[in-house]
Amino acid sequence: ANARELDRLLEVVANERDAKTKFIATASHDLGQPLQAAALFFDQSLRAADTMSRAKAIDGVHRAFASAEQLLAHMLNHLRLEADAVEPHLSRVKLAPLLERISAQYSPAATQAEMQMATASANVTLMLDPVLIDRALGNLVHNAITHSQGSRVLLVARRHGPAKIRLWVIDNGVGIGRTDARHIFDDYYQGVAPQSSVRTGFGLGLSSVRRIARIMGGDAELDPRWTKGSAFYFEFGCIEPGTKRRRRSGTSPTGATL
Repeated sequence: ANARELDRLLEVVANERDAKTKFIATASHDLGQPLQAAALFFDQSLRAADTMSRAKAIDGVHRAFASAEQLLAHMLNHLRLEADAVEPHLSRVKLAPLLERISAQYSPAATQAEMQMATASANVTLMLDPVLIDRALGNLVHNAITHSQGSRVLLVARRHGPAKIRLWVIDNGVGIGRTDARHIFDDYYQGVAPQSSVRTGFGLGLSSVRRIARIMGGDAELDPRWTKGSAFYFEFGCIEPGTKRRRRSGTSPTGATL
């Protein structure tokens, strides 16, 4: 028994080592791309023959550095979560305004992607960290808009049993393959990208989403029953009885229609 436990622990250590090695390799590659682009655009700005060409090259420098900054921020957020260095500041968060705010924030991107957004919320309050739940929900919505190739995104808060509430992000896009579904929340895992989708980031987004949910006493999952796109959800414990359920537009695992 002791030998089996030792073998298991050694396997865990080896997997963690391999994951970090992969992370460093991926980070070096992905960060190198925008930095190389910035150097190229900078060189173009120095050699530009006219004002318009120079302005275009300078804009390219700004965009390249913004991309690198985003990757660094994403990496730092993940490392802080992995090290348990994030302390949640819980307060009472009303779900209907939360979903409406996230919807409004991502509506321009959805419009650009020719997608519609809708919300449907139970009238309930949860104890959450407003900043962390915004980040986690926003990550799922961003993924749906960027990668799903669907036409609609639905944000739903609905009761699950007598003492749980689920926050759903559902799209009607290409969905998640069976193999990807088994590993989608693993650190550094990047699923099969659709042909028209550009792969970005380190494969840390969904693992960070789950860590954020667990920091706040909940969890994050993918519902495999939903086959007309993808259906991700957070599950948290309720802190007070709900009253009426307010619905707007947009049936899915939640009972709402996409």
